Amino acid sequence: MDYSKIQNLNQIQAEKAKLESKLKKQEKRIDTSFIIAKKHTKDIFSIPIILKNIACRIISIDTLLAHPATLFKVGGLIGRRLFAKKKI
Repeated sequence: MDYSKIQNLNQIQAEKAKLESKLKKQEKRIDTSFIIAKKHTKDIFSIPIILKNIACRIISIDTLLAHPATLFKVGGLIGRRLFAKKKI
């Protein structure tokens, strides 16, 4: 609204109400964004997620392919476990 064209108190009050409602909507959006960000941060920095991310980085396909000896060791461990279960 062009404030230079305001002629009476009713127009001022209407503009004030409109601005207050816009402000409340923005506050609600910011509060919602903060809650989402807080939950996301809490999830990212939880101990199980940190351990999972570390394990995924250590035991990734690229890492195993870069170190074939590790790939054979992992395969041997899996093979031994499978054959040990079949004997029982």
